[in-house]
Amino acid sequence: MPHLYDGPFDAITQDGKVLILKWKPETASMETKQFFESMVRLGELTIEADVHGILIDILDFRHKPTADVMAFREEHVIPIYNQTGIKRMAFLFPGESPGEATQDAGGDYEVQRFTSENEALTWAGRMPKFTEYPGVDHNCWDRAYRDPELIRWLFGQSR
Repeated sequence: MPHLYDGPFDAITQDGKVLILKWKPETASMETKQFFESMVRLGELTIEADVHGILIDILDFRHKPTADVMAFREEHVIPIYNQTGIKRMAFLFPGESPGEATQDAGGDYEVQRFTSENEALTWAGRMPKFTEYPGVDHNCWDRAYRDPELIRWLFGQSR
């Protein structure tokens, strides 16, 4: 999974057609200006990447946003997301977290809240990865199942 950015408060990676913003516990000391910069950075990286969705992982988010966050997002961030053509934005919340992910005003994409990272990534547009081996993070099945010889062999076994 390519790492596109790794800073003091957040990391941005790409998993297939999904960008992932993972907030770090250090966000407890983050200033509002740094929070705004992170939101804009994610939008700019989304423009550069060929992705269909975004996952924002707030499991370790500790920053206390100020009242002007939504106005900043509507003016500076949502237009960037709309420009990218993303279709879905998933938020990964702790299971006991109050509140809901709401549709962004003016956003041309769906917003959904999840407590399962795999469900969030799949909904946002990542192809599921399958492996038989714990700790092995690669998809060995796509190539195999696209091979017509394997399909012929599988069907031949049932005769």
